[in-house]
Amino acid sequence: MQIAKSLGARVTGVCSTRNLELLRSIGADEGIDYTREDFVRSTQHYDLLFDLVGNRSLADYLCVVQPHGTFISCGGGGPDRSTMDFLGGLLQNAVRSRLVEQKMPGLLAKVNREDLAILADLVKRGTVAPIVEHTYSLRETAEAVRQVESGHVRGKVVIAVA
Repeated sequence: MQIAKSLGARVTGVCSTRNLELLRSIGADEGIDYTREDFVRSTQHYDLLFDLVGNRSLADYLCVVQPHGTFISCGGGGPDRSTMDFLGGLLQNAVRSRLVEQKMPGLLAKVNREDLAILADLVKRGTVAPIVEHTYSLRETAEAVRQVESGHVRGKVVIAVA
């Protein structure tokens, strides 16, 4: 969200009630509380939909993406979603990307030096500020994983390696 805002995008975020203020504090122009409103049932359509959770069907997501828009998913669907569900979704995504106008980029991002330098500059200038919910020691890794698996992490969970 912060990167999109730094590039001049208008950003809408979807979260629970407790995270609306956090969402706005990191730059959202609009926040949709999924406990009160289903963004898929909205008349709003988006040029880019970036899914971090993966708890909806591909058809749901594509119905709110502009005809020539882009859908990107990096969400696994949470702890109750099986690996087969996740892999099936990736396969469905690949097949569907050949049949519809919306773009659905591949699974892996191509990291390059130039993009990392731009990101580092955004962080250095304070334009992008990581949100860290909790830092765990290496011996607390299991607890950190449990927190992430809960599906309700606000920001990132960090494992500090001494």
